[in-house]
Amino acid sequence: MTSIKQYIKDAIGNVSSIIFGSSDKDSEIEGTSIGSPEVECTLIDSLSDWSKDNECNETVVLKKSDYEKICSELSLARLQANNSRIKEKEYKKDLIEMNNTLSYLINKNEKVNGNKTIKVSDICLENDLNRLRSAEQRLKAHIKALQRDLFDAESKAESFKEMAFEEINKHKEEIKALKEEIKELKNQNEKNLNLKERAEGTVEKRSEECVELIEYIKILMDKK
Repeated sequence: MTSIKQYIKDAIGNVSSIIFGSSDKDSEIEGTSIGSPEVECTLIDSLSDWSKDNECNETVVLKKSDYEKICSELSLARLQANNSRIKEKEYKKDLIEMNNTLSYLINKNEKVNGNKTIKVSDICLENDLNRLRSAEQRLKAHIKALQRDLFDAESKAESFKEMAFEEINKHKEEIKALKEEIKELKNQNEKNLNLKERAEGTVEKRSEECVELIEYIKILMDKK
């Protein structure tokens, strides 16, 4: 009788620790996901439509296909994690019902413990214990499966997040290189404009000298 009572208590403790341990982990994960900054997206047809006035350090340009792929993968990972949490809530409900049943059996066992004429088997039949053991093992297996699914979903979400950061950093480097190239082109254009202005001044000066020379030659020819 003591061993049955101890088994029931151990069953409650083991399953409860697995369930509520997983619940605490989920609450921490959900807490970290709250407060994510909003992302403002603007669709453009080409890079030429993106004015230099709109450039800032917080702006990243992505191809539409890459952006949609990242969004789709993140949505799938979040959906899988959410489904896992929903299933876990259902199993928690089953666990509460099982705990109530086990508590009732323990109370019954304690009530009849002092009465030697009443046996525990009269209250809790062997098939009931077998059913409870089976339910306990099934719940443990489901909980472990849910924990694996949740871990996989979190791993995928983290991988997609890293991929997104890599794409963002890649485009940032490309934007930085383009800015440097534009800066060099501007400097080169300024140099070319200065050369052009100096060349025009030289041509104008030489033209005036030629005109004066022609006039001087005409004067000399008239004197002859």
